[in-house]
Amino acid sequence: MNTEQTPALETPALRLFLLSFVILFFELAVIRWTAANVYYVGYFTNFVLLACMLGIGLGCMGAKWKTDLFRCFPMAVFAYIILIYVFDFNISLDLSDQIHFQEKRASTVPIWMVLPLVFLFVAGILTSLSQPLSQLLQSLPPLRAYTLNILGSLAGIAAYTLSSFARLPAMFWFAASLGIFLLLSRAGKRWKQWQVVCTLGCLAISGADLVGEIYWSPYYKIRLFPYRERGEILGAGITVNGIGHQNMIPPDDMEKFYHAPYWAFADEKPFEDVLMIGAGSGGDIAVGLSHGVKHFDAVEIDPVIAGLGVRRHPAAPYQDPRVDLHINDGRAFLQRTQKKYDMVAFGLPDSLTLASAYSSLRLENYLFTIECFRTVRSRLKKDGVFVLYNYYREEWYIQKLAKMLEEAFNEKPLVIMFKRYENLPGILMVGPKEVGHN
Repeated sequence: MNTEQTPALETPALRLFLLSFVILFFELAVIRWTAANVYYVGYFTNFVLLACMLGIGLGCMGAKWKTDLFRCFPMAVFAYIILIYVFDFNISLDLSDQIHFQEKRASTVPIWMVLPLVFLFVAGILTSLSQPLSQLLQSLPPLRAYTLNILGSLAGIAAYTLSSFARLPAMFWFAASLGIFLLLSRAGKRWKQWQVVCTLGCLAISGADLVGEIYWSPYYKIRLFPYRERGEILGAGITVNGIGHQNMIPPDDMEKFYHAPYWAFADEKPFEDVLMIGAGSGGDIAVGLSHGVKHFDAVEIDPVIAGLGVRRHPAAPYQDPRVDLHINDGRAFLQRTQKKYDMVAFGLPDSLTLASAYSSLRLENYLFTIECFRTVRSRLKKDGVFVLYNYYREEWYIQKLAKMLEEAFNEKPLVIMFKRYENLPGILMVGPKEVGHN
């Protein structure tokens, strides 16, 4: 009688579950990591998703290939990380029919090379990782194999989601993915050594994010840096996914158009209740408080950005007893609250984040709809005003918003454009208070 037992990690069932887990976990990780380090790709994460799907499909088709690609997975990941860090792919776009929120930088590679390189690398990495999947599926009864594959995939999705909301850095994602891979690898001693070396290289490079003030929120890779003007440090600046996003500086140093809505009604009593959608790190709130606003409901979707404002903003707007901070989606807050406001303001809600990898919609797209504007109208007091301000980049976009506001409020909004400034800052105001004021 044979009493030998197969080691746990050699059983097809466990190997199938773990491989399914790591494929989905790594797929989500590489999509987010790529978008965080190549902000051009951040607007096209569905493109990286397609590369992942192609790679998984090719890996399953390559089960009988003579070349063992699975053992090359850590090397492929290491090469991809080096490629992204060495070649700064943060190129600038000049598209007249689209608005891309980005900084202008010199390109290190031609624009036409970026997406193909990213696509081919990601597809190749997922091909190597998925090569054993087909054989493992065939090694078990179909129903059991399918069940284990689905359970492993769902577990990978859940684990990555939890790691994102726990704000774990990218080094953890690579450590988890490559650690499970090493458990599954059956490579010989020499290959195993190279796999370990490349794994350590991946962790060393991705671990550079732990040095300095870099944070991973559920949405972004956030970097904090000293904000200087005329050689003087005024506060701190925030970049998200490599793009300058907002500054934490005293309200008197904020640009004039932040103050404009309050100057427009300076002859009247200060606003009693203001709802600020896209409160960020608190700069807009600090400006409003400096103009005597009695109470703010500040809504910000990103807890890390809001937390930085709580801890680091020089004006300490979130510590003010007149401010209630809500970590929530702006559209959801509008729909659920029954409170009426003297002013509802959309304060530069540029999420730079797609609502889903399956679409090109960003999170704030749900704010800029006629239906949402009508919801805002229902939340205004009888003498309230709705204010939008932003760096709109294109005049046609301001005109589009003005027409939407007119349809939602049955009144033409007041539109102010600062054409002499870069990125075209603008203000739109509409509502009973604005109409009465004019």
